[in-house]
Amino acid sequence: MVDTQRGELLRAEWPATVLVADDEKLARQLLRLTLERAGYGVVEAATGELVMQLAEHVRPDLFILDISMPGTDGIEICRAIKGDPATPLTPVIHVTGSSSRAERLQALEAGSDEFIGKPFDIEELLTRVRSLLRTKRLTDHLVSAEAVLVALSRTVEARDQYTEGHLHRVADRAVGVAAR
Repeated sequence: MVDTQRGELLRAEWPATVLVADDEKLARQLLRLTLERAGYGVVEAATGELVMQLAEHVRPDLFILDISMPGTDGIEICRAIKGDPATPLTPVIHVTGSSSRAERLQALEAGSDEFIGKPFDIEELLTRVRSLLRTKRLTDHLVSAEAVLVALSRTVEARDQYTEGHLHRVADRAVGVAAR
């Protein structure tokens, strides 16, 4: 059992949605119960195909994927998530009962952020979830700040016909120099 002080450290710091995908109903239920008790919203999927459908509509903050599922497996789902321009920074935790080194390497190559072995340790799972969500939140804030700075710089540029597009010209030249 988790002591009270440690338990508070494992609770959600802010609202977040976790998409849990596992073909084993009991595993999904255990993950749902664990995450909901910690204060997270949970969406479940039993197949890879359902994960991809839900990901478009729900836009989860984190994925917990079983590696071995019928049809589209957790590695292919991870590859799709990390390859989608809307979700490349969304964290993925793979859960697996396998100790296959090759499987773990495939998952890492696909973009997996963490691994949890089955049966999983609840404290370890919640600690990793909280850590990855904290990193995602900070990254999201940086991306938002960058967008504001770019918008401000474009506004300043647009005030003068001679400086309009300057940032793009400088960026294009920098890319050209780097390519050479």
